[in-house]
Amino acid sequence: MLYFTKNYYTKITATAKGDKFMPNIKPVPDLRNYNEVLRDVAVGDPVFLTKNGRGRFAIVDMDEYEKTRAVVNYSVIESPGS
Repeated sequence: MLYFTKNYYTKITATAKGDKFMPNIKPVPDLRNYNEVLRDVAVGDPVFLTKNGRGRFAIVDMDEYEKTRAVVNYSVIESPGS
């Protein structure tokens, strides 16, 4: 469950394969210092950007993006009725 106050999260709980993790969430204005934001992006660890306290964008590592895109393309090709 996400709790936002003035573009900053106060508490986040989520599960991934049964493990607890803390997503990396930043407000869009933090992109003024984009080098710091990009340093936080890693495979399996995207940075989520919020605008007006709501999730708006996700920045993912290029390798992760390509893998996800390949899976989606494969799913579309292999789906029944295509």
